[in-house]
Amino acid sequence: QKLPSDFFLNTNIFPSKLWQLVNNSDIDAITWNHQGDGIIINKNLIGEEFLSLNGFKASCSSSFVRQLNLYGFKKSQRFNRDEPNIHHYFHPNFKKSQPELIPLVRRSNPRSRPRINDDPESHLAKKRRVACDPCDDTRDEHLHHGESFSVMVCNPL
Repeated sequence: QKLPSDFFLNTNIFPSKLWQLVNNSDIDAITWNHQGDGIIINKNLIGEEFLSLNGFKASCSSSFVRQLNLYGFKKSQRFNRDEPNIHHYFHPNFKKSQPELIPLVRRSNPRSRPRINDDPESHLAKKRRVACDPCDDTRDEHLHHGESFSVMVCNPL
């Protein structure tokens, strides 16, 4: 299917490459479903037909599926349970008859994870504190630059 002449398709992003593949009649590994609102992926053919040949950074089907997920594609759980290597994915803005929606297929932002060193009460510090037996009131006296301070002794659980 031809894109409108005024439609700019950035061929460097995943949704645009995917659009080109699913519309390529020479490729059997990925096709439109009958309604044109989802794609059907044959995992048996995906690697040999287009991952390594068509400029995808993904070199295996699991990486390709990860890209689908990052761009908001959802897997249909009801599709062809008898064929475990045939999968159906859909996205509300990835439709055969509406190529103008492709720019709306955007990569989701990964959940930001707090970095351990950013917070003095880091995740690991919290784990260590929880691992200490709160009932153990044993304290050791230590000498540090002429000053004494006490440290709670932790007994691993």
